Amino acid sequence: MYTGWYKNRVYNPVVALTIYRRHSVDCRVHKLRLKAYEKKYFKDCDCPIWLTGSTDTERYPRQALGVRDWPAAEAKLRSLNATSKDQTVHGPKLEDCITRYLDARDDVKPKTLAQYKLLLGRLKDFAHGKNKFFIREVSIDVLEDFKTYGLAGLAGYSGPRNSD
Repeated sequence: MYTGWYKNRVYNPVVALTIYRRHSVDCRVHKLRLKAYEKKYFKDCDCPIWLTGSTDTERYPRQALGVRDWPAAEAKLRSLNATSKDQTVHGPKLEDCITRYLDARDDVKPKTLAQYKLLLGRLKDFAHGKNKFFIREVSIDVLEDFKTYGLAGLAGYSGPRNSD
């Protein structure tokens, strides 16, 4: 096994999100006498803009943003950072928790899973009506209100019935 100079280098996975251009072969930036890192951040062309780095909650490998306009790419970058800050401060979204729970329920019958989806969908709608979007905001009081007021009308309802 090769034990070169890079063996003891420490990899730091927390690198801020960065946008940059990957220039095409016929881009005019290659005719300019710029250094490699200057070419990477050259803004005065129409080459695709890429993203790499990580936020507090997620790591983004090198990927195209799908835009060629620098201000639009900066807006996407700000959006990704804001979403990360929301999740760091408030915890996971209620909708994401419900989706993860339902995806993990492969041990129940389809009819039971349909009932889970119905009930959790109503809980999500009820919580959103009370401006509760993150799982941390769902307290016992919200659940008691849901049980009392959110389930009204569901009593005796077990889904669509076949009338033969």
